[in-house]
Amino acid sequence: TAFIMTAAIFTTTNVIPGLNLLLASAVIMVFLGLTDDLAGMDPIKKFMGQIVASSIIVVFTSYKITSFYGFMGISVLPEFISIPFTILFILLVVNAYNLIDGINCLASGLSLISFITFAACFHIMNESAFQLMSIAMAGCMTGFILFNKTPAKIFLGDSGSLFTGLMVAIFSIRLLWLNDISKPEITRVQFPQAASIVFSLLLVPVFDTIRLFTTRLIRKQSPFIADRNHIHHILLDMHFNHIQSTIILAFTTCLFLLIALLAPLRLEIFIIGTFIILAIVVKILSNIIMCKKKTSTHIIKYDYLPVNPGQNLYWLASLGGKNYFTKSFLKKKTTQRKILEVKK
Repeated sequence: TAFIMTAAIFTTTNVIPGLNLLLASAVIMVFLGLTDDLAGMDPIKKFMGQIVASSIIVVFTSYKITSFYGFMGISVLPEFISIPFTILFILLVVNAYNLIDGINCLASGLSLISFITFAACFHIMNESAFQLMSIAMAGCMTGFILFNKTPAKIFLGDSGSLFTGLMVAIFSIRLLWLNDISKPEITRVQFPQAASIVFSLLLVPVFDTIRLFTTRLIRKQSPFIADRNHIHHILLDMHFNHIQSTIILAFTTCLFLLIALLAPLRLEIFIIGTFIILAIVVKILSNIIMCKKKTSTHIIKYDYLPVNPGQNLYWLASLGGKNYFTKSFLKKKTTQRKILEVKK
């Protein structure tokens, strides 16, 4: 609502190219998410709707990624590659924000960092219309976080996460376009590291999405089936709460954003290096959690076991106050099932 009101009051199609089509795509995304929130929606149909919304922006407006900015030696992209690549980019960002919205304040917190960064960049480049849009979205996220913190009173849902991802994708494409020196209308580049800035802002949700989709496909599972292998679930399993997990991932984003702004690294070195670092960290944390889960399933730690314990599980539970078994052993149903197998 704040975005639409700001767009209607302070901007026109002359200031923001294709504004009416941008709003149409945003409405489609919100409708898809709202339908899924209220009644549920088949993932394939939902994905097809996202393709339609993304295609409206890319095909009928100038919002396209027209360069790889020197990544792997590739600069200018021909239009027949630029159009499908931009559609895939929007789909990736939209679904990345949809999937990362698993704990309180995470998707909104990461998007808040992005919108503040976009507002600062657009201000420096005298892009007042996009600066206002970024500020409007930052204000939305700030107000939302106040009521989404634990205990949460409101949630983004699919409608909010899809819309937020779409706005982040559009602002990313615009920032990249304004710093593409290959275009004749661009006479001065304010941020030669624009691609690294965008990548650092999208790093956490995009990395998590690519990692999950790859893992599920390797296991011959549907990439759209929900599980608990997200980065934020790993942090929760390490006994961080929602706010602490959000702060850790937000700090990670800010750290790589600072590196992108201050360190003059080649784009491919920055992208490949950050992916490798995150992959190693996530793998180490996953292994630690797996080791803890394995040790917690060891069954009996006892000082004394009666000669004839009987066959009743309730009898075993009554021994909890006598220190015959560990407390963690008595609390877990899975461990209790294993007792029945060991009693014999």
